[in-house]
Amino acid sequence: MSSPCMKGSLLAMNLIVLIFGVALLGLGIFIEVERNHVAPYLAVAGVSRLAFGGVLIADGVFVIAIGIIGCVGIMQEKRGCLVFQATFLTIIFLILIVASGVLYGYRHKLTKSIKNGMENSLEKYNGSSADTKGWDNVQRQLRCCGVVNYTDYSDLAIPAWTVNMLPGSCCPKSSNDTAVVTCTSANAFGEGCYQGTLDHLTKNWYTWGGAAIGISVGLLFSIGMTLCYCRQMNRYQAV
Repeated sequence: MSSPCMKGSLLAMNLIVLIFGVALLGLGIFIEVERNHVAPYLAVAGVSRLAFGGVLIADGVFVIAIGIIGCVGIMQEKRGCLVFQATFLTIIFLILIVASGVLYGYRHKLTKSIKNGMENSLEKYNGSSADTKGWDNVQRQLRCCGVVNYTDYSDLAIPAWTVNMLPGSCCPKSSNDTAVVTCTSANAFGEGCYQGTLDHLTKNWYTWGGAAIGISVGLLFSIGMTLCYCRQMNRYQAV
């Protein structure tokens, strides 16, 4: 019989893992169900909705499985289950560290990739596509126009758009909260959405960094406690 305190602590941590997995699974399912609302935002950055939602669903199922294996190992004191869980948690921790290092090292290429994705998406602005809806939403929310600026629309191979005839989402609404009748370079937002997106990401940089550090510390703590619990189980079984 192992320590009830350590057993309870490990069980609580595995319940948190289960909740996190359910959250990932729910988010992935939400993206698939609400495809008409989510797809436009993903389209602006050139991200496939199916790929993004599928990855979240797969990750959610994987995390839930790890949590269930841990709970079974704790409740039934199955050392094999706990060692299996600790091994996979260690792999996840190493992947997180490597991925963080790669993202930091290739951050400039990443921002360039975002810009290229936005440029490819803007070329599909035709009035009805998911890219169009996404750009209209982003331009209104970030108060921006085009990728670099409003001149991007005049460079498109779409005759309807010039610097003297821009999408209504490129201009601020009037005082009575209605869209402007004619949106031109004279009243368009001056900043491009690429810079606006980078500014938005920068504002949340410490949040993402803090979350990554918190998850890493939590993984290390969970791995350490799991191994200590296994050692304690061996000690009690040897007595």
